Order: sequence, then C-alpha cells, then structure tokens
Amino acid sequence: MNASDDTRSPLARMAAAVMVCNPFLLLSPMCLLYGIYRAVIAPNLFETETGNTVFNFVALAFYVLLVCVTSTLLARKRIMPDTMMLLLIHALLFVAPFILIAHGVFLDGPVAASLGAGGIGCGMAQLFVLRKRLAESFVSPQLIVGGALVLVSNFALPMLFRHGLEKNNELWGATGNYAWNLLLPLLVAWLNVLPKRAECGALWSRTWFGFITFLLWLGGTAVQLWTVAYVDDRAVHGYQFAVAAWVLAWTALRRAEDLPALCAVWVRKLAPGAVFLIPTAGAMSGLDLNIACALFALNLPLLLLRIGQLPVLALAGLSLAAAICCLPVHWIQLLAPHADRGLFTVMTIGALVIGCLAYLKDPRAGFMGAIAVGIGVAGYTELSATFALNAAILFLFLHQLRWPEIRRDESILLCLAAGIWLAQTLEREMAGSIDARVACFVATIVATICLRNASRGLTTSLIPPICSIVALLIHPTHRLALNVANAPSGALAIGLGFLLLAAGAWHALKRSDKEQHATLERGGPGPA
Repeated sequence: MNASDDTRSPLARMAAAVMVCNPFLLLSPMCLLYGIYRAVIAPNLFETETGNTVFNFVALAFYVLLVCVTSTLLARKRIMPDTMMLLLIHALLFVAPFILIAHGVFLDGPVAASLGAGGIGCGMAQLFVLRKRLAESFVSPQLIVGGALVLVSNFALPMLFRHGLEKNNELWGATGNYAWNLLLPLLVAWLNVLPKRAECGALWSRTWFGFITFLLWLGGTAVQLWTVAYVDDRAVHGYQFAVAAWVLAWTALRRAEDLPALCAVWVRKLAPGAVFLIPTAGAMSGLDLNIACALFALNLPLLLLRIGQLPVLALAGLSLAAAICCLPVHWIQLLAPHADRGLFTVMTIGALVIGCLAYLKDPRAGFMGAIAVGIGVAGYTELSATFALNAAILFLFLHQLRWPEIRRDESILLCLAAGIWLAQTLEREMAGSIDARVACFVATIVATICLRNASRGLTTSLIPPICSIVALLIHPTHRLALNVANAPSGALAIGLGFLLLAAGAWHALKRSDKEQHATLERGGPGPA
C-alpha cells in the first residue's frame, strides 16, 4: 500500500500503516535489541566491559541514525506505511543509547561522558535531518528544543548517579525524587509549547504526530530513570509517575482540539476526572502528601481558566477538600487540635457531603443534611448536644429557602423539627443553662432571612420565622415570670393599679371613638 486511504480516520490510517508495513522493518529492531541484550548480560565480543559497552552504544546509535535517514528516503517515494513504521521505531529508540550509559557508569575514565556527548550530537543531527529532509516534516523548532532537553536529561541522569557513587552513595536517593516529580513533569509540560501545524497529506505532518513522537521520547526517559534506579538497587513504584501523569492530563485537555476527533472526545470526557483521580491514587499508594496537596491546590487556578467548559464548582470542591486532607500534620493540628489525619479526613469528607446536600434544591437533601450536621457536630466536636440541634435547625430552616415548593409533608416535618427545637430550648431555659442563648442566635438569623425573603415574594414557609419569634420570646418571658414571682406583693399591687388605669383609659377612648363613628353614620351630631 503506497497511498493513504482518505476515507478513514487518522487513527485507523495510522494503525493500518503499522499493521501492513514491511515485516522486515519489525524484525530488524527486535534482532538488534536482542543482540545488544545478549551482549550486555554475557559480553563476549571484547575482553573488557568498556569495549563491549562502546561497541553496543555505537551500534545502537548508528542503527537509529540509519532508521532516521531511511525514513526520509521512503517518505520521498511516498511509501506511507513503511515511513510511518520507521518514524515510530526512530521515536522509540531515540534515547535508547543512553540506557547503555546508565549500565556503563562504572567504566574507567571519561568513557561514559564521551559516549553521552556523542549521543547528544548524533541525536541532534537526526532531528535536523528529519526537519530538512523529511517530506512534510513534523519537526518544528520547538520540537528540536524539546528533543535537546530530552537528550541532555538522559545524559545528565547517569552522570549525576555516577557522581553520587564517587562522593555520596545516598545522593541519588535524595535527587531521584526530583527527577520523577520535577524533571519528568517539566518535560511533559513542553508538549504545550509544540505549535499547531497545518494538515497536509501525510499523517506524520499532523500536529498530534509531534505529540506522539515527544511522548515516545519521554517514555524512553522514564525507562532511563528506571534503569538508574535498577543499577542503584531501588524499586520503581507507580506513584512516581503521578505528577507527570497529572501534567499530561491537563496538557491533553488543553490541546484536545489538536488531537484526532475521536481522541478529542474521549480526552474531554476523561481528563477532567483524571486531574483529580491521579493525585488521589498517588496519595493512597505512597506519593508524598505534600506533593499531592500541591497538585490538588494547583487544580483550583487551572479550573478557573476552564470556566464554562468543565464542572468547575464540583471539581474545585473536590480538589479543595482533598488538598485540606493532605495538609501537613502540624497544619492539621492548628485547624483541629484533637484530631489526627484519619479523623480530620473523615471530618473533611463529611463537610464536603454536607456542602453537596446544601447545593441541592430538594427537601430530602435538606432533611438529610440537617441530620448529618447534627451528627457531625455532636460526634466529632466537643460541643454539646444543644449546639448540635441548633446547628441542624439552622441548616434546615435556611435550606428550605431553596426549595421550589413546600408541600404538606414538608410542612409537617418542619413543624416536627421546630417543635423539638422549641421544647429543647424551653427545657434549657428552665434549667438555667447558658446553652439556651444559642437558640436566640439561630432564631435571629432565621427570622431575619425568612422575613426578608417573604417580603420579596420568594418561596418560604412561615413555620421557621414564627417558631424563631417564639424562641426569641422564651427568655424574656421566663425572666419576666421570675421577676413577678419574686417581687413584693405591695409593689405588684401598685404596679397592677397603674396598669388597670392605663387599660381603663384606653378602653374609654376606644369606646368613645366607636360611638362617634356610629353617630356620624346615622347622620346625627356627635357627642358634645
């Protein structure tokens, strides 16, 4: 097949190019890599390890260069499938020679440094060949700079490891985390710099092919990190890829329009959840919680840039809650002195659930949220049951302002909740407990907001404001009754006399006004 089928999607065409290509092109790198593997584990070409390492490095670097040159020749002949296969093989093997340097860090003299410098030169030469000689080349100046960064990183990692062996055996243990959590993510972020390209006839001229090529280079860099860890007798864990994967998820979401249509659809569906799930999975599997906290916190400004395109409120709430759960222990002690991380996480998740219930405009969510608030305050704080009940009532009475309509069943439940609240407030007032003042605070808030909404014609029940007014009258009524009961009998009689005089005068005036009004209606003269 020497021409592409324009009726198929780019992914189908790329898969076809890989599957129908020349089988010799598939067998060639397999044989080369197997031969190098055998030469590494059982060197028998040269007497010294240095000779075997140099031979393997030169053979692999020269092979990658030949793959690069051959791909440009086939591209000029418009042999699409074989060109695609060679370009992918080249991307896979681009940093492979540097893996041999990681295995050869124990070589005497400047051999490793010389091989690394030669590898960088050879790699840059290949990029310039692809840019100048490949028809409809995908290699942009930004991709060349990214390739240079990848090559330098792959050369610097084993050299830094060797320096650590000479100076401090634990140097790589301290700096390896920076390689996984800083260097590799920064290289992934370089995908955002790659330019958008005009589509031409060849598949490799598309913007997304540059992304695939750079990702394959980064895959080789990850293998290089694993190789250095293997030489240092250190294990590689999945959470070490968390930061790079998080950066890749945001990058894919940002560059989704540059991907094939089918991939763009899936990226827009999966990437928003991935930016939250990746740090979560990393934190649960061993990622430093400070790093996880930083990733969750960085989600917030990045989500603000996507307002209107993503469920920003939901993802921001989840990220904020997760960031709080991952705070350093001494910060948690400042927020909740008597809680450890486990209890603090439970409290944070509970607060998030209550916040979600408060956001809903369903009466059932209001009642469930009120119960959750009461249980949370009573079970996870040192406050009394009175505080818990009042917090639940405050949540319920304010949440009912969001209900689209209040039916008979909701009114009955509101009356039941208000009755329990008033009975408990009265009991606390009769017991002389200071906790009774909490009800006054809650009643003031509820009465003010409910009456304000009612004055604007908004949906609200009269049960909360009426019960709030009753709650506000409980304390002054009780104090008045106590004062009356404790006052001297003579003073009460004198006070009663003044009250009766005022009542009589008021009654006389009212009766006079009624008689005058009746006389005017009959047409007669009023009283003199």
